[in-house]
Amino acid sequence: VQPNPAEHWRFHSDIYELTRTLDPSRPAHDSSGYCHVKSDIWTVHNYTQDPDELGKLLDVGEDGQPFRNHPDSYEGQPYLIDEFGGIKWIPEGSTPYMQTSWGYGEGPKTEEEFYLRLDGQVKAIRAHGHISGFCYTQLTDVEQEQNGIYRFDRSQKFDTARIRTIFTQ
Repeated sequence: VQPNPAEHWRFHSDIYELTRTLDPSRPAHDSSGYCHVKSDIWTVHNYTQDPDELGKLLDVGEDGQPFRNHPDSYEGQPYLIDEFGGIKWIPEGSTPYMQTSWGYGEGPKTEEEFYLRLDGQVKAIRAHGHISGFCYTQLTDVEQEQNGIYRFDRSQKFDTARIRTIFTQ
């Protein structure tokens, strides 16, 4: 919620124009995932955990518009999911970093369930031709968020070869 929507829109528009003036060779992006004012790429965030439900949400609607976090009208820019996943994983017997540690949705019960959910989410995204790219949230656990591929100290949390296979298949 912006306290002054007109100011918000003007600011984003001005920053876009300044950025493009300074370097017209690079795409300019106004805001990650939500309210787009003027942007060369269109990004969304979607933390739907169920792969089937995620796939349905990402379908292009009857109005020709793909999923959007905000009702702005998509204008055909490259479309990216720049945040998805966020699957909480605290192995049984491990101590949470904090009592309020979290991730998106209900955490999987087993490590295998984690891999299956992640694989399903990636397949649901890749099944949509209008999606140009995606970015998993997140690379490492950070403080209370225990939804990274690596632990807070950057030590290995999962079988990275299996994670790589999921992302590259």
